[in-house]
Amino acid sequence: MPSETASLWEELAEVEAAEVVVDIEAPDLQPTYTYRVPPGMAAPVGTCVHVPFGGREALGYVLARRRIPISDPLAKRLRDIIGIVEGAVTFTQEQADLAR
Repeated sequence: MPSETASLWEELAEVEAAEVVVDIEAPDLQPTYTYRVPPGMAAPVGTCVHVPFGGREALGYVLARRRIPISDPLAKRLRDIIGIVEGAVTFTQEQADLAR
């Protein structure tokens, strides 16, 4: 039986996530997809990233960051951002807000 401390930790634990617009052309794409930001990775809004998409790898841009409780079923389904594209064009939070 889990201790009360473990239960409280699980209740309060969060996953770092990013809302990513994927740079591909395909019918019925959602505006953004949610990916887990691996520990130690800095992927602020505006960063160009490699993400898994279907059975392939795609480029995308981080439009927003958020934390998702580990108890949320979505947290268990998230796929990790693969990496950051060095030297790619980036944008600011203000520019992301204007684009919405």
